[in-house]
Amino acid sequence: MLSNWASAAIATDGLWTGQDWYDNDKNMGAQNGVMFSNDNTVARRITSPITKDGDINTQDYTTFDNVELVM
Repeated sequence: MLSNWASAAIATDGLWTGQDWYDNDKNMGAQNGVMFSNDNTVARRITSPITKDGDINTQDYTTFDNVELVM
């Protein structure tokens, strides 16, 4: 599953279009050049270092899953 911001940033006719793959042994794959996983633990590892768009001062970042995990 791709998040909305990631899928919006990838052109549908770009370099990675039609090059999707998924490795069932490693529980990870790529869709339009964006890594993803159907396994929640692996998905968390893939997406945890990804920054969020927007002004951090107007968002309550302490409610983000990755921040709560560290806290």
